Amino acid sequence: MREPDSDAADKPGDRFERIAPVSLNAAPAASSRPGNVVEGATVSTRTLLIGIVAILLLAAALLFGLPALRVAGPPPAAAPAVAATPAAVDVAKPAASTTPAADVWDDEALLRARQEAQELAAQIGKQIEDLRAKAVERWATAAFAEAQAQVAKAAAAFEAKDFRAAVEGYRAVSASLKTLEADSGRQLEAARAAGVAAFAAGDLDTATAAFDLALAIAPGDPVAMRGKARIASFPAVQQQLQLAGSAEARGDSAAAANAWRAALKLDPDTESARAALARIEGSAAAARFGKTMAAALAALDAGRLDDAERELQAAAAQRPGDPAIADARARIARVRREQQLTNLSTQAEADSAAEQWSSAVQRYEAVLAIDPSLAAAQAGLKNARPRATLAARLDGYIAQPARLGSDAVHAEAAQVLAAAKAVATPGPLLQKQIASLDRLLAAAVTLQEIDLQSDDKTEVTVYKVGPQGKFKNKRLQLKPGRYTAVGARPGYIDVRVEFEVLAGSPTAPVAIRCEEKL
Repeated sequence: MREPDSDAADKPGDRFERIAPVSLNAAPAASSRPGNVVEGATVSTRTLLIGIVAILLLAAALLFGLPALRVAGPPPAAAPAVAATPAAVDVAKPAASTTPAADVWDDEALLRARQEAQELAAQIGKQIEDLRAKAVERWATAAFAEAQAQVAKAAAAFEAKDFRAAVEGYRAVSASLKTLEADSGRQLEAARAAGVAAFAAGDLDTATAAFDLALAIAPGDPVAMRGKARIASFPAVQQQLQLAGSAEARGDSAAAANAWRAALKLDPDTESARAALARIEGSAAAARFGKTMAAALAALDAGRLDDAERELQAAAAQRPGDPAIADARARIARVRREQQLTNLSTQAEADSAAEQWSSAVQRYEAVLAIDPSLAAAQAGLKNARPRATLAARLDGYIAQPARLGSDAVHAEAAQVLAAAKAVATPGPLLQKQIASLDRLLAAAVTLQEIDLQSDDKTEVTVYKVGPQGKFKNKRLQLKPGRYTAVGARPGYIDVRVEFEVLAGSPTAPVAIRCEEKL
């Protein structure tokens, strides 16, 4: 072990120092053997003497033809030394008095090994720094101490210029440190789990230690931070839980619920408070639901269906999907259906009695659309349909008596009238229709007098009657109906006059004259 530099003595517990990479500087050898080099350490009288000797040898070589000296400079920063203690191992600077053998600097493989050892030492220093930041001494004391011992052994090999052994040692310790680094995550999870389990068991001291370890491994870890916060609020939470228990015991559910809510506000993860609050709120909700359903069923039993439906809507908002709501609504639907059937059937029967056959047909059809099996509605519809058809045809002839002047229409109306007279029990309305059509049919074949007027110059023709010639006044006897008279006169525009002969009513005179010249 070399003496430390005067300006940087090693201290126990210091971290590994990065070792400067190797550089080769040209310098003459101290002996007469070509290629011999001296490892530089610090500027001293010895260094000055070596420089003078190197200049003299170089001059001699030039004067007397000596073989050229192979120049290979030693590294400015020498091999690392290691101070090992149970607490820490630090990489120290190389000793100033160490002089490597001449063949070390001739062997490129050894120089590469030396360089790799230096780089590995720097890497290990960073690994150790990272692990200490994760409190490795607290969760891997023995493994970390073993790694420190491996570092010391590798550093000793380096000091002894056994660079290959140093590389192997540094590689091994780097792998060990990587294993510890990988284990830090598992240690964090274990500390978290231990803290949560201890808190659940009420062991706050153990929980605190576990969460502290988790925070040492991963500062700011949310699980550990939450655990510490729960520990801090634990006394206040327990106080609220006790208040809630006392309030519930004396039957004050509202006070108990408030205390449980206060506990959850202090610690949202207090499952006992959450479960108790859910239980008491569930009981209150069940009571409200039962009261609402009772009101709905009472209204349903009283036939107040609209009130029952409103109560069921409130119940559905309290407890969506409850089967009791569906059952009550099905009862309401059945009652409404029965009411609708009753109302429609009653109205259909009233329409039939009032001989409002068209309306009766519509209502019977509505009844059968709801329940096709109702025999009364089937029979009512069977009776109402032909009566509705008969009434409609009778009304059609009565509303347009002029059509009865047509022989074909007159014959059809007579058939309809015969069917109406064949009804076994005609009501007052049918009897009135029969009388009206009977009178209109008789009037339709009764001739009515009508006066035609002209200028004795116009040839007049009445369609469906025939030519009437020229005249000034002429009286015709015509059956009721619509007629068309046409007038023609040479040199004048023809005229066309339509008129209607009404049964039992006088018809105004009809004038047919051609007065407009061509």
